[in-house]
Amino acid sequence: MEPPTIREVTRRLENEGFVKVGQKGSHCRYQKGNLKVTVAGKPSKHLNRRTWKSIQRQAGW
Repeated sequence: MEPPTIREVTRRLENEGFVKVGQKGSHCRYQKGNLKVTVAGKPSKHLNRRTWKSIQRQAGW
């Protein structure tokens, strides 16, 4: 199974209450309480598998 697109991940983060707290280039930073997640890349691109695992760990999924 292919990892989701960056757009899908950012939508899921926002739906779960994460707030975009900053952006530098293509790196968007989201925060919810103590959890901080960084998502990088163009919205239409699929995530690398290792990057997807890292985002899941950061978000507590």
